[in-house]
Amino acid sequence: MDTLSFQLERDDLCDRFGGGLPRGSLIVIEGPPGTGKSILTQRLAVGLTQNGHSTAIVSTELTTMGFLSQMHSLDYSVEQSMLEENLVLIPVYPSLAARAPQSELLERLVRARRMYTKDVVIIDTFSKFLEDHERAYGSGRKANEVVEATLYHFKRLNGLGKTVILNLETGHVRDEILNLFRNAADVYLTLKFELLGNTATRRIIVNRMLRASSRVGDVIGFRVEPRLGIVIEIRSVI
Repeated sequence: MDTLSFQLERDDLCDRFGGGLPRGSLIVIEGPPGTGKSILTQRLAVGLTQNGHSTAIVSTELTTMGFLSQMHSLDYSVEQSMLEENLVLIPVYPSLAARAPQSELLERLVRARRMYTKDVVIIDTFSKFLEDHERAYGSGRKANEVVEATLYHFKRLNGLGKTVILNLETGHVRDEILNLFRNAADVYLTLKFELLGNTATRRIIVNRMLRASSRVGDVIGFRVEPRLGIVIEIRSVI
C-alpha cells in the first residue's frame, strides 16, 4: 500500500489530504511560530500510529511528561502506543544532546538509528537543528556539505520506504538552506494563522502533494480545541 492512513473518527483531516500521506516521502511543514506545526504533526502521529504505522517524534521542545500532558489535554490517547513502542518520543534534550555541543546535533540526528526503524519519523522542529548548525559553522562550504548530506540521508530513507516529516520555522535559517528541503519535498505545506473576532483560525496551504491517492484540498482550515484536538473548519477564509 502506497498511502499511510492517519484517519481518526473525530475529524476528516485524512480525507482532506486525499486519504493519507504518500509512503516513502519527504514532507515539509513550514510556518512562523504559533501557526500550529507541532499540533498538526502530533495529530498526524496519533492517527498514523492508530492506523498501524509505527512513528517516532523528535522534539526540540517537549519532554516525555510534557508530551503526555499535552496529548491528555487534547484527549488524544497515546499511552498504550508508547508502552508498545509503536509511538516513540525522543526529546532532543537530553536524548540527542547529552554531553554534546550544539554544533554536533545535526550529525547526531543522522546517526540516531533507533528512530529510523519506524515507518514514519517526525522532526519538530528541524529548523532548530539547522539554526544551531549555522551558528556553529557559519555558511561556508563545510557547513553546506553537512546539510546536503543530511538531506541525502532523508531521501535515502525515503527510498527504503520510510516517510520523513520536517517542521520548519521561518525567519531563523537562510532561504538558501531551506530551499534545499522545500524543493526536495514530495509534500510541501505552509501554515498560516489569523484572528477572526475572538477565534484563532489556522490554515494549511497545500503547495505540493505528489502521489496523492485522491483529490487533495488546496486550503484546509482548522482550529485547536481542548479535549477535542484539531477541529477541521468547513470553510476557510483565503
